[in-house]
Amino acid sequence: MEVGLLSPNRHVSNVLDSYELAEVEDVSDLPTGSVCSEEDDMDSSGSTGSRHHRSPTAARPSSSSSSSSSSSWGSLREKFRALAVVTCVACGLLLLTSKSVVSSGGGSARSALALSSAVHLQSKESVHLRGLDSDSYMQPLGPTLFCFALVTPRGKEFELMNMLLQRSMGPFSCDGYNIYSNETLALGTNPSTGLSLMTTSIGEGSLDCILGSRWATALNTEVFARVWRAVNADGQYVNYDWSLKVDADCVFVPQRLRSILIGIDPFTPAYLENCKYGLHGPIEVVNRLGMRAFLVGQHDCADIYHAAITQKPVMFSPYLHDHKPPAGVWVADSLDHGFGEDEYLRRCFEQLKVKKINAHGMLAEEACKTHVDTCTSKEVVAFHPFKDSASYLQCMHEATLE
Repeated sequence: MEVGLLSPNRHVSNVLDSYELAEVEDVSDLPTGSVCSEEDDMDSSGSTGSRHHRSPTAARPSSSSSSSSSSSWGSLREKFRALAVVTCVACGLLLLTSKSVVSSGGGSARSALALSSAVHLQSKESVHLRGLDSDSYMQPLGPTLFCFALVTPRGKEFELMNMLLQRSMGPFSCDGYNIYSNETLALGTNPSTGLSLMTTSIGEGSLDCILGSRWATALNTEVFARVWRAVNADGQYVNYDWSLKVDADCVFVPQRLRSILIGIDPFTPAYLENCKYGLHGPIEVVNRLGMRAFLVGQHDCADIYHAAITQKPVMFSPYLHDHKPPAGVWVADSLDHGFGEDEYLRRCFEQLKVKKINAHGMLAEEACKTHVDTCTSKEVVAFHPFKDSASYLQCMHEATLE
């Protein structure tokens, strides 16, 4: 399903354009003096009379000039009324647009502000209003974030996600969010609405996957292909500047990420490479244009997808289920076959010309050789993995402790 973010705003933009044209046209008709009210007219010498200090002895204009002046002021009155109507229509459309974003689910008032602000941010020259220009009258709170996650329908991961919901952490700390599973289940009560939050089904089928490839990683590309189809069908991501796939066991500090994203050109499809070894799956960050390019252009990555889900003949099949095969033993005979969704995503981005932005210090995990014993670093955006509530909360406490 195609969702056009700017379709309602195009109407608003047209209205604003007509407003600007009318404004320019009217300014050329204005007299050189200040216009305060229709009772303030000009004296017989052509100079502007003072509103509060009009001379009682000033000559009155003739009847013909009075008629002409009255006609001129009447025309101006009509034009000002037309401007007022156009302005009201524009304000009404902006209000409706904002309400539609808030009612789309999983969002906050800030996403509505950002979308309404998009009317004023249609050109590259005005992008600095998104927080880089402190003198601007319009200061959005930084790039808006849409977070989504895949969760198993039962077990510790489901319980962890419920805890994150209650505390507005993880994906629930973003401006908008959605949680996917292979079943539609009540995840828990949303504290901001008091309503039960339901998972979105990606369709029937197992979420299980084997470990494979040279690195013994989860071969989960096929599972996440179903997630990406659901994300595309929902279309929520188009309402936000950046989309994030965040794993349940990934401790994530959103404001640190915003400080990185705020200086990135939003008019170029882009993603963050979060590890010196490539894109790693605990947190994947893609801007709106990059996400759109990927979701629409996946058919151009069919060869990569096929390689990701294909296991070549294996030398030692028992090691498929070992997290760490013995040194020197490959569980697949080719680097180009059998890899996870993060590697598939990276290769597809490259093929689709989605720009890579290095952010190698944002993720702390052992696989990136950036693992730390504590979460006290104030530079790291995300820490991984913390698979139970106690360790997750301890890491978040350390990360956000002033």
